[in-house]
Amino acid sequence: MTQTAPASRWLASPRFDLAWMIAPLFVPVLLVLALPDTVSRLASMPDWLWLLLIVGVDVGHVWSTVFRTYLDEREFAARRALYVWTPILGFAAGCLLYSFGAMVFWRALAYLAIFHFVRQQYGFFMLYRRGEAATPGVLRQEKTLIYLATLWPLLVWHSEGRSFHWFVAGDVLRLEASWLAGCTGILYGVLAILHLWRSARQWRAGGGINWPKQLWLFGTALSWGVGIVAFDNDLAFTATNVLSHGIPYLALVWLYGRRQEMLAPPVHRYRWARLAGLFTPAGALLLVLLMLALGWMEEALWDRLVWRDHPDLFGMLNLWLRPAAEGMLVWLVPLLALPQLTHYLLDAVIWRLNRPGTPWAAVLLGRR
Repeated sequence: MTQTAPASRWLASPRFDLAWMIAPLFVPVLLVLALPDTVSRLASMPDWLWLLLIVGVDVGHVWSTVFRTYLDEREFAARRALYVWTPILGFAAGCLLYSFGAMVFWRALAYLAIFHFVRQQYGFFMLYRRGEAATPGVLRQEKTLIYLATLWPLLVWHSEGRSFHWFVAGDVLRLEASWLAGCTGILYGVLAILHLWRSARQWRAGGGINWPKQLWLFGTALSWGVGIVAFDNDLAFTATNVLSHGIPYLALVWLYGRRQEMLAPPVHRYRWARLAGLFTPAGALLLVLLMLALGWMEEALWDRLVWRDHPDLFGMLNLWLRPAAEGMLVWLVPLLALPQLTHYLLDAVIWRLNRPGTPWAAVLLGRR
């Protein structure tokens, strides 16, 4: 049965979505392409830039998950076992992996993160194409295309190698797979041409263009292609990768919280009523500052106990935090990585659209 098309393809509005969902895919790429010398010069990332990209956006968006899960009283009660056991089992698995070697742990975490990043691009794409009629063949082609927009650059990374890494040097495998990257690239190109031809034909027939979907698809291809394939530069990769992932996620969490509080009666409620103030236009900045503070505290523990590579940002904590003994790392590293690990695991569940009666879709998309 053909679904009725939604009144708007945008999640909030053209202005909101373009600013906070779509622009993060394009603006970092345009800056990288316009300022290649500056990007090369700042490749080692000064502290202020690292604070913005990693602490503010990357780590900050991880912590924002708590508003969809642990701080949502009714959501937590509905899935108590999931939210209690995920960090417990995640920590145990992390300790087990680290006991086989640090690289075993970091490589497993890196590929879980990669899966999470790839799935987010697919998830937003499916949100933007919701209710759009298509034959099963066209739908398969579009799903394959959004996946290839991320998987082809990753295959190039694996086959050609890159000077950057995901978490630690060597966490992304180097494979003799140039033939696979080449074949995948050909398939990617063919599907992209078919998609453009089909979209142009639809537009000429008066069917209109689903602009959010098209912009998300093109922006994903651009950010992943430029960040991984066109540049072999840590800053180029981090800026295009982190901003295109973290900012839309933060915007989605804020939009969910905003619409949750506007429902009468609300579908869910936060554990503390004052948290609702974060999901107003005036409270958005406070939410960002809160995420930055939580990210700073997490990275302070990482830096003083493990890495020790940002003394200007965290050196004042030397009086209280000393480098951990080697024997402690087997449980300390998985413990410090637990917010990220929990975020990756829960995100594979909490945003699913195809689950009947999905509460978050009732809030965000007005479903009942």
